[in-house]
Amino acid sequence: MSNNNDKQKTPITKKKKFTVERQHMLDRLYTILGITETNKIIDINELDNNIEKKNLITSLADDVRKYFRTGNWVYYTKEGISKPYLSLAKSIIKDMGHKTVIVYEIGPNKETKKGLKII
Repeated sequence: MSNNNDKQKTPITKKKKFTVERQHMLDRLYTILGITETNKIIDINELDNNIEKKNLITSLADDVRKYFRTGNWVYYTKEGISKPYLSLAKSIIKDMGHKTVIVYEIGPNKETKKGLKII
């Protein structure tokens, strides 16, 4: 005879358990990066030179670990990565079901601007 206690329970994933918190983390990240419905590009050059934004992004790390499955994220598994703030941001965006692509734009003074477009 089998009863309900004999069946293994499937653990609830962080994705299902923390839906609201995860969306809140993405919203916070988008606010830091200036991402809106009409602006879906992160200016990497500007971010690289903005210490405040970099610190705000990396300050999300503890909360991100609570709400996301981060075991394979470069930000948490490798030391000495060149742009940890960008790695963390890209991982959050990807885990929330969005894709990113690198884009280049030539400015009026022939300078090349590098960006990360969220699609």
